[in-house]
Amino acid sequence: AGIWIYNISNIPPVRESLFHDDVLVAVTSYPRSEITAEEPIRVKSWMPTHNIKYPSPATVYAHVSQGYNTVVNASVTAFIEPPNQGSVIQLPLIDNGIGADLQAGDGIYSAYFTQFSGNGRYSLSAVVSTTNITEIIRGNNTRLCIHACTRTYK
Repeated sequence: AGIWIYNISNIPPVRESLFHDDVLVAVTSYPRSEITAEEPIRVKSWMPTHNIKYPSPATVYAHVSQGYNTVVNASVTAFIEPPNQGSVIQLPLIDNGIGADLQAGDGIYSAYFTQFSGNGRYSLSAVVSTTNITEIIRGNNTRLCIHACTRTYK
């Protein structure tokens, strides 16, 4: 909880001031064990192809889980930022075995992305919100409903 501020500076010597380095930062947050005894719901999003030729569609995936358990019937939205720093595109992902989704109820939500503005690097993230029908499927195929509250996970 709270606001996080992360600042990275790369100040080169004066003679090398024309050179810039790209920096990739990954931040992972874990709940404190004294706050909650249950595993957090996690989402991992990806596109399986690194080189997509515009205007071909790309498949966007997000795997939603709680520990080793699958989360189904959640609301999952991918956020895709185009290379020209235009407005972020929201893409609903589904887990119903239709279209881009290969198997219903496996916790892997997917959709085709076709709104390319041109070639370049696109950024991808996903947000998961639980609903009154969201369930956790345990390894022994028992289902736990999440009805107590609706939460959003990034």
